[in-house]
Amino acid sequence: MGIVSLKKRFNRIYSLVIRFIRGEHSGDALRNVSISILPSLAIYLLGVPASTAIGIGVGSLLTTLTDPPGNRKDKLSSALVCIPTFFVASFLTAYLFPVHWPLVILLGLAGFTFTLYGLFGPRYAAIGNMTLILMSFVIGLAPKHPLAVGLQITTGAAIYYLFSLLQAYIRPYRSLKYAMANGFQGLSQFLLIRAQSYDPSIPLDITYSRVGKIHGQISEQQEQIRSLLFREKKIIGHQWPKSNYWLSQVYGLIDLHELIIALDHDYDAIRKNLADTGSLPVIRRAIKLLALEIDSFSQPRIRFRYAQQLYYNTIKLNELLIELKNIQQQQTGPAGPILRSIITNMESILEVLRRIQVAFYQNQEIQDKIDTAEYQQFINRPWAVWMRSKTNFTLKIRYFVLHYVWPYFLVLAH
Repeated sequence: MGIVSLKKRFNRIYSLVIRFIRGEHSGDALRNVSISILPSLAIYLLGVPASTAIGIGVGSLLTTLTDPPGNRKDKLSSALVCIPTFFVASFLTAYLFPVHWPLVILLGLAGFTFTLYGLFGPRYAAIGNMTLILMSFVIGLAPKHPLAVGLQITTGAAIYYLFSLLQAYIRPYRSLKYAMANGFQGLSQFLLIRAQSYDPSIPLDITYSRVGKIHGQISEQQEQIRSLLFREKKIIGHQWPKSNYWLSQVYGLIDLHELIIALDHDYDAIRKNLADTGSLPVIRRAIKLLALEIDSFSQPRIRFRYAQQLYYNTIKLNELLIELKNIQQQQTGPAGPILRSIITNMESILEVLRRIQVAFYQNQEIQDKIDTAEYQQFINRPWAVWMRSKTNFTLKIRYFVLHYVWPYFLVLAH
């Protein structure tokens, strides 16, 4: 028994490692390291001075942290903002380095300006933060040729975004693909934790704590999926051959999210009322099979490979539902309505999974289409950012005064 348990744990760890290696962030990390090192190394081997190659490499390396996952428009916007910002900041910092008072004023203005980048979203906030780090790095270099430093940093940033944009245009829906996979995986993990709520041996406070931790995570995943998908006009307008596939998947994922999040009951009362019915172990097994089915959509290759096993799991799940219905029909107290509600919710989840599976295998056109006016409600509208700008602007001013102006004032006072 110990060997079997150890083997299952090893397989689970192996699966998590492989999933991580194949994930978007691992691919981005490998790409970023390659772009930061290989072009600089090639430039150095061509006879360019080492200081120039290092400057270009540093520019590329710092730029990698300004490029979170997104679509082509996001990455193009980042490039158009980041490259000029890096050039101006590095050049002015290097130019004013020998003169202390103007440099202090420049750093103060930079801290104020680049902190305000956060008003336009996390992508631009990352650019602002990395620009401040870049300026600190340039000061540490004690540069003697301001224009050369600015051009080196800018060249590194341009090289990075050249490869990043090239990848985005070759694989335009790469981030959406990984976001969808993370969405299915997150819902699967959420269900597995929910299954613990039907296990009397696990204290409910532990279960609630675990649910709270993953709830925010899957909500962020859903928001990212909506943001990536509903800003793609080719998909929404059915101008791409796989538009129906992506729309069917995301609508199904949103429905799953709503159904699974709705599983919020008084589990203490459920445990007490169902304790003597023998249904709690059956419910846990059924939920685990549902979680396995949902997780399979996050790994299309594995789903096709283990299609027969998933088919048997579906048969087993239907048998468990029949067993639960038989138990429910035998109840006369409050256990009957509780079981009926649980069974109904499981059947609703199964129905959504069947719709996703049809689109998954057949790329069938969905029945319910969302028009432009409706899908805009799923994403953050630009006006919402500007409506909050007044409050954010006040907070940024306070942050600027406390973190940039006041420390410099104290230094100069002494």
